Amino acid sequence: MERIVRRLCLLAGLAVAPAPYGPAHAATYRAAPQVDITDEVPGDVIAAGARVRIDGAVRGSAFAAGAHVEVHGRIRDAVRVAAGDLAIAAQIGGDLTAVGGNIRIAPETHVAGAAWLAGGHVEVAGWTAANLYVAAASIAVSGEILGDVELAAPSIIIGPDTVIRGRLVYRSGTPARIDPAARIEGGVIRQPGIAIAARHFVEGAVAALRIAWLAGLAVVGTMLAVLFPAFTADAARTIARAPMRSFLVGFAVLAATPVAAALALVSVLGIPLALGLLVGYGLSLVFGYLTSAFFLGDAMLRVVRRQTAATPWRLGALMLALVGLAFLQSLPWFGGLVLFAAIVFGLGAAYVQLWERYTRA
Repeated sequence: MERIVRRLCLLAGLAVAPAPYGPAHAATYRAAPQVDITDEVPGDVIAAGARVRIDGAVRGSAFAAGAHVEVHGRIRDAVRVAAGDLAIAAQIGGDLTAVGGNIRIAPETHVAGAAWLAGGHVEVAGWTAANLYVAAASIAVSGEILGDVELAAPSIIIGPDTVIRGRLVYRSGTPARIDPAARIEGGVIRQPGIAIAARHFVEGAVAALRIAWLAGLAVVGTMLAVLFPAFTADAARTIARAPMRSFLVGFAVLAATPVAAALALVSVLGIPLALGLLVGYGLSLVFGYLTSAFFLGDAMLRVVRRQTAATPWRLGALMLALVGLAFLQSLPWFGGLVLFAAIVFGLGAAYVQLWERYTRA
């Protein structure tokens, strides 16, 4: 069952990496409080917002992150979603990967590949051509699955309309409630252990947070590349041009800002200043991290193309860089060093570039 969480992390990472060297329309990016995609999309869709609705024909994969997400219509390739509340009623030509608080797979849903789900409450009533893997607090299955089914949850219900062509393997502290009318052609195997199921659920929640964070970075990075292409490019080049200066400035800002905020909190009049410093500090850390990601992405483009890249190319390279950094950060011990270096070098380069632009003004 550990494969569920690993697969979720892997596919979610790949979801934010559209083909960077394809045509400019290879990926469509949408970020807003409410996102509605109802038209035909020629390539991939990457959407983030409080409410996201995809209800059209998508000729590539669909990736979405938000508080409430709905996926309808026809998706030619894979669907990968992180949401608080998720409803899917779509024709999916590839795999389905989803993490969320509540996940509902409607009966009209057809998944041509495998389905990997992790959440609080998961309902599966659709049709899946391959295997189904679910880790949750509670699971209800009433659809048709042509492959095997692996479940991990304290509460598992197999409804009367369920058809499982393969075998059912589940982990739970209590026996699953399997309706006598359900058809399970490969047999049922129970592997007791509520602690194991709970651990998988926690791992799934952590994976959901990582996916949402990666999606947020992708959206913010896209906005920065579109709105401030020259500054992001210059800041990224500063890391290569002045690495030691970037490191020293970044380390100074990283260490000194919390101290300054703490000193400001000593007086009542300094509280607004302290709060402003802390908010700016958080935003600076994100921007510094993204600056390092831009640096890595631009470096990849220089190796491949050896010329100045247009914005769509930079966006594709940025997504690859973010996925690469996320992978390196997942490594024991080494991951923390990668995160520290990315923030410090990027933070310092951004401030150095700001200072240089100010002095030239």
